[in-house]
Amino acid sequence: MPSLTPSSITVRRDSTAVVVHLSGEIDLSLRDQAGDALAAIAEAGLPVVVDLAEVRLLGAPGIAFLLQCERICAETGVEWIARDVPAVIARLLDVLGLHSVLHRDGSRMSMSS
Repeated sequence: MPSLTPSSITVRRDSTAVVVHLSGEIDLSLRDQAGDALAAIAEAGLPVVVDLAEVRLLGAPGIAFLLQCERICAETGVEWIARDVPAVIARLLDVLGLHSVLHRDGSRMSMSS
């Protein structure tokens, strides 16, 4: 049985963007990591890339995190994009009516199967 990636929200910042990598189960247990990531996004004033490639489960706190990312970016005037969105997560966002909310300012959410 393959080992599962531990659940985490990590932030890497360079001179051109803030890359937020989500992995595992994005739920309430990651509240502190989510808060730290949102603070880094707000502080940086750079475009944001949210990498969802390794997300296995996106609970309500994970959805709230994405919406907060979108809000912070809109308020600070920077673009953001969700990258490598698993098909099951894209379908969940569609069902919840949130897919279009996460495409603000012409950015596109790329979907992988």
